[in-house]
Amino acid sequence: MVTQECLLKIMLNCLIHYYPKVTYNPLLTSVKRFILGESENIKLNFPNPPINLIDNTGRKMHYVLFFQQENSLLIRMNLFGTFISTLQINDLKLFSTKGCDGVLEIDYKNKKQIFFPYIQFIYKIVNDEKK
Repeated sequence: MVTQECLLKIMLNCLIHYYPKVTYNPLLTSVKRFILGESENIKLNFPNPPINLIDNTGRKMHYVLFFQQENSLLIRMNLFGTFISTLQINDLKLFSTKGCDGVLEIDYKNKKQIFFPYIQFIYKIVNDEKK
């Protein structure tokens, strides 16, 4: 069974790996403490409405998206094209502009992962659909 702690750990690891400057940001302390079982105040949001271009591709991939909102960072994870969860980290401003900054595509069958800037990812998805 997948627990909230497992999902949060995946999201946090992806964030820190691809955006290392956030590693020691104190706004992540509550998430880290929850993962370690020291806190109970973190909640993932389920379910979330699909983003058609990403969630309905029919591709057997996992995706992790990083969205900057006005006053928070949103990490959105899609597993197996159907299981979607989000973590909102209030007051974290990682990117200078609002919107999606990057997408991590995880091909679990071939054991590969690729990080795309958002525009490049959308271009790839649209071109793959044309084939």
